[in-house]
Amino acid sequence: MKRIPFLSKSKFVAGVQCLKRLYWQVYQPDLAAETDDQAQFIMDQGKAVGSRRKRRFRAVCSWKRTTSTPRGLGGNRPAYDQPAGAGGV
Repeated sequence: MKRIPFLSKSKFVAGVQCLKRLYWQVYQPDLAAETDDQAQFIMDQGKAVGSRRKRRFRAVCSWKRTTSTPRGLGGNRPAYDQPAGAGGV
């Protein structure tokens, strides 16, 4: 049985931008171009900003990661529960 690939947010956005890009990213990821030093520096900065944001706003955005999705949704991928009083946001 062929495994269905997981569609992450970044893969979804890649598909919205270009369907061929999504196909190659999912089925032929080893053919991607090498990352140059400048692009790697920019990505590292983005990761640093994201981790600082998480530390600073942890109390405001207190989404809890659970170990798996409910069986009714299928799979055993991580899921996120809304904090009390999130109001369906």
